[in-house]
Amino acid sequence: MDWHVYTGPDGPRPSATRVSVLGEFGGIGLRTPGHEYSPNNEFFAYEQVYSSAQLTDRYTGMVRDVQQLMTTKGLSAYVYTEITDVEGEYNGLFTYDRRVQKVDTAQLRQAHASLINASRNLNSPAPLTLGHVRSFRVATPGFTDRYLRHANSLARTDVLNTASADGARQDASFRTVTGLADPRCYSFESVNFPGRYLRHADSRARVDADTGGSFAADATWCSRPGLAAGGTSFESLNFPGSYLRHYADNVYLARSGGPNAWDAAGSFAADATWNTSEPALWRSSAVLATDVRKSLRVTTWGFTDRYVRHSDNLGSTEVVNSGSSSLLKQDATFTVRRGLADSSCYSFESVNYPGQFLRHADSRARLAADDGSTLFRQDATFCARPGLSGTGVSFESINIPGSYLRHYDSAVYISSGNGDSFNRPQGLTADSTWALDAPWAP
Repeated sequence: MDWHVYTGPDGPRPSATRVSVLGEFGGIGLRTPGHEYSPNNEFFAYEQVYSSAQLTDRYTGMVRDVQQLMTTKGLSAYVYTEITDVEGEYNGLFTYDRRVQKVDTAQLRQAHASLINASRNLNSPAPLTLGHVRSFRVATPGFTDRYLRHANSLARTDVLNTASADGARQDASFRTVTGLADPRCYSFESVNFPGRYLRHADSRARVDADTGGSFAADATWCSRPGLAAGGTSFESLNFPGSYLRHYADNVYLARSGGPNAWDAAGSFAADATWNTSEPALWRSSAVLATDVRKSLRVTTWGFTDRYVRHSDNLGSTEVVNSGSSSLLKQDATFTVRRGLADSSCYSFESVNYPGQFLRHADSRARLAADDGSTLFRQDATFCARPGLSGTGVSFESINIPGSYLRHYDSAVYISSGNGDSFNRPQGLTADSTWALDAPWAP
């Protein structure tokens, strides 16, 4: 089943007998006088940009949106319009005469690599959702109140729960990414030490930054159906047959029946099986300061002078600058609080209407007073993620996972990119990424 969508991207859902293909999309135009041709001197593109940086931004954003379509709607292939300009159309990545490349090679390569890696990851034997935070709870009977955490860089297990200290819960929470050495597997990035990954070294599990050499392979774990029922086991990429295992409060790379004490065969299957399906002890994968004022700025190209504000109790975006009214500056400023429904996520309290919070209701973001209900507190709680566009921060609804705080047509919604209008996939990754700027009302 093949859709053509300009500018797109979007695509049909696959059926039992047909795959989903986005056969044409894009058409972003950048003029390059002296390097283009039209027999009638007329030129066309579906959307106009005015610099290489803008074209690169739009194209890489579309590739990210295609990746969302692949993972949420089952898209199998796409064709971008187009590689080069043709007669009368200036929507290529190269000019008509092939002498000028309009886009940045490194940024395109990075976007394409992310898409390809995510596609390979879809075939993991025990799939985990990329980008999500997870904690590794011990599955061994009698020890199921213990979690894998890092302390002084070494991995161990401790008794933890949602009432434990922030630092300990963050130590026990990891962001899931494609395997650093093999995208069919996974790597786990520390929530509170971004850039450090769970890896093995000299048989100990630990959290380190890239040390070169075998680091990428040491930090890549292939998920397997649990060696014991009811969980997941993690096999080392570079030491097949060795698994992440807890033993005597510490965590090791272990092989059942091997020469070390931590290789002991007794309870090996249970000790090497982890429960990763429950909500993480720290559910945000970006850690924010709380009880501070911030303004949420749009990062979508062409709209970066707009900020989230409330007006007549509805969330919207508006241009805010030094000449704006005092009321607008206050409406566009929020105090970042601990999440009303979960202290590891965040809520946004109005500075000019204390006690009122940004929440979603019927998909629209709006300002309302905390009525103490479970629904309100969930609607007003968002878990922070590294920005879907690669910069900034994205905010995922805690009670509708996969839906993000997003601007669309000057209004603010929660959106999964799985429908039409504000829920369309086009522009989702950019529109759902925010910059936390200094407050307009300090």
